[in-house]
Amino acid sequence: MKEKAAADLSAPDLVLEPSRSVLHRSAASLAVECCEFRAAEQLIGRALSGNPPTDIAEELRDLLIHEVYPQRQLLV
Repeated sequence: MKEKAAADLSAPDLVLEPSRSVLHRSAASLAVECCEFRAAEQLIGRALSGNPPTDIAEELRDLLIHEVYPQRQLLV
């Protein structure tokens, strides 16, 4: 998935915010659509470990809480 590859490339460079966190959010959303919930969780965690803008951080947390965690619970 090209979104994930772009997120991977931008991950270590925190000066790329907000683009960095937006790429991670997009890649995580696509991972959820593909039922790759662990990958989505990792992408969200990596995005939040940087310095995302408040609105992007809230979107990432919402995705994690409302989409990723419920699905991961079903898989356990």
